[in-house]
Amino acid sequence: NTTHVETMVNRTIMYEMNPDPTADWYKKGSGFASDQGPGDDGELDYEHLDNIRDDLLGFTYSEVDQIYDPTGTVEDGEIALNDGRSIVNYTGHGSNGSWGNGCPMNQTNVNGLTNAEKWPFIWSVACVNGEFHIGTCFAETWLRATDSDGTPTGAIAVLMSTVNQSWAPPMDGQDEMNDILVESYENNIKRTYGGLSMNGVMHMADSYGSAGEEEILYWTIFGDPSVVVRTDTPTDMSIAHSEIMIIGATEFYVETEVPGALVAISRNGELLASMFTDANGAATLEFGSSIDTPGSVNLVVTAFNKMPYETTVNVIAPDGAYLLLGDLTIAGGTDPSLDYGDAATLYTTFENVGQDPSGNLTFTLIHNDDMVTINTGVLENGSVAAGEEVTIGPFEFQVSWNVENGAMIPFIIQATDGVETWEYESEIPVDAPEFELISVEFLDMGNGTLDPGETTTMQLVLNNMGLSPVDSPTFDVTSSDPNIILGALTSDNAYWWDNGSQVTLSLELTATSDAPIGHTALLGFIIGANGTDYENVLPVAITLGLLIENFESMSFNTFDWILSGDADWTIDTEFYSGSYSAKSGNINNSEMTELSIEMNVLYDGEITFWAKASSEQGGTGSVYDYLEFFINDQSQELLIGGESDWTEYSVNVPTGGHTFRWVYQKDGAQSSGEDCVWLDQIIFPAGSVPPLNIDFGDVNLDGMVSIFDVILSVNFMMGNFDFTVEQAQNADMNLDGIVNIYDVLLLVDAVLAE
Repeated sequence: NTTHVETMVNRTIMYEMNPDPTADWYKKGSGFASDQGPGDDGELDYEHLDNIRDDLLGFTYSEVDQIYDPTGTVEDGEIALNDGRSIVNYTGHGSNGSWGNGCPMNQTNVNGLTNAEKWPFIWSVACVNGEFHIGTCFAETWLRATDSDGTPTGAIAVLMSTVNQSWAPPMDGQDEMNDILVESYENNIKRTYGGLSMNGVMHMADSYGSAGEEEILYWTIFGDPSVVVRTDTPTDMSIAHSEIMIIGATEFYVETEVPGALVAISRNGELLASMFTDANGAATLEFGSSIDTPGSVNLVVTAFNKMPYETTVNVIAPDGAYLLLGDLTIAGGTDPSLDYGDAATLYTTFENVGQDPSGNLTFTLIHNDDMVTINTGVLENGSVAAGEEVTIGPFEFQVSWNVENGAMIPFIIQATDGVETWEYESEIPVDAPEFELISVEFLDMGNGTLDPGETTTMQLVLNNMGLSPVDSPTFDVTSSDPNIILGALTSDNAYWWDNGSQVTLSLELTATSDAPIGHTALLGFIIGANGTDYENVLPVAITLGLLIENFESMSFNTFDWILSGDADWTIDTEFYSGSYSAKSGNINNSEMTELSIEMNVLYDGEITFWAKASSEQGGTGSVYDYLEFFINDQSQELLIGGESDWTEYSVNVPTGGHTFRWVYQKDGAQSSGEDCVWLDQIIFPAGSVPPLNIDFGDVNLDGMVSIFDVILSVNFMMGNFDFTVEQAQNADMNLDGIVNIYDVLLLVDAVLAE
């Protein structure tokens, strides 16, 4: 839920960036506890928190509430929290939605708090406060809470367990968190909530061994573990540094008088350097590369219980001229955006931010790829005075017809006066068509797929999801598959294919009589624009006949089945059709066994299967041990159990890649019948394709793409070598159904990329 994320992020940013330098709530804390025990160190819960209270009062705190059983109330806690508390320690009983002692708040109470901008961090010793996998838990409520205006309330961060906690080890961990907070260990100073919490919980392992380790696994941070907590009214730091930075600088010195302060320099959201100050409060920040552009950088210093320091440092040029790139203005075709195939112009501004005028200038536009062809790339200009801005242009270039939609075209813009040279990199987005397959339908008046020996019309609906239209679209189709014969291809649009609109194609298609059922054929639909060099190949895979699994192979090898769970499924002689079926694995109570498979479903359809069960069933008809069917991780609400004979089940399946999962699971007690289920005659959606394992570029089938694959492809084109079907598939880099020089060029690019 993005609203919950925004609440948490905004709360954290406000806590870190905008503390109140006049507020005293930072010095106040609360302890909520039961009067039960004893636990760790032989202490009752409230005695345990009294000892923590003494530690806090000896640190920066001036007030720590003692809201304990039997006198503590929810109202006591609400008054304290709404007044403002920077820390809350809780020790007592808990549930998924509440505390049980001292201040027994529930989720409604938390949501009713009015403590905006007065957020505590919380360490809770209690059962299941963090049980996030069962509804919205108590911990999540603290992080999601807002007032009526949407301003975050609740807590900045909480540590709560997802399971039932034991009594003593968590009390030990809570002791350690607070001990680290109040600087009890000179060699273990932690300021972040995560650092305090995780170092604290580790002490349980030292004190309680495996019992402590078990608690560590389930005590969970809700919130940002990197947030630096506050325990006192924040004060200003005394910061000293230069007000300027010279171009070419590789380091920057800052004094803070605060050891351990974090100093950071950034520009336009990019972190350039950061470090913590030394024992004297000083830091020399070193940049990975020199600061070579005039302008400004942002300097931020933060420290424990201090006000953040933020300022701007100006980056200035030394003596001489210095040309700084300004705005870029593009015009392409008939509109200001850049489109595929455009004859475009580029204007740019340059400002001399140096101290002296430049010499006469030469400006050059450079592109080191094939996305554009530069026609006018060099322009001359006279001297530019210090502080003067000039407009340079037009540079002229032709955009390739075959750029990708949304691609960024890289340019280098160079300026030189013969003495100094300035280079700037820039990227300009380009619009182009982009296509997606909406639907495929076989108009065969039969089973909705292309069967061996059948001739039918394949109807495709394509959507132009790109940012540019196609003027006078053309369509062609190709395939190198010997099992299909391509006929006439027609479309319902030969004039203007606007972006956001659809085109319907109709292809006459024949499958050969000896084509194997279940064979996947790959078609390449070639989309062009009349009178241009534009070409886009849209690959479409089709399956001949219906994909059926009936387990008559007496194995799980016909398809790439995945067997998982506490026991594997087996092949059995109980069947719906044929002689065999799949039987669930032999499992015990509270166990599960799963049979699953991945399929690419090319268009909307349905999956059908037959199942039979013999398992535990209650007197009211409820099934306790049952087969459940999932698509991906989504249950399809089919619970098959009890004593049920062979029954057919059908489920609608949308287009896309899916994992079909059949899961047999048992509850915690009892068994009846044969304690299993059977599965048979699975018919996958028409047009289903197993995941395609095409190793593009691996022509010699050695598991890698290298120069040897290029050599093999060239030899094939020269007629010196014949490809196998798999080699041809791997070599057809652009999926147009043929292997030619274009595929070799793409293969060379792939080798260079490797």
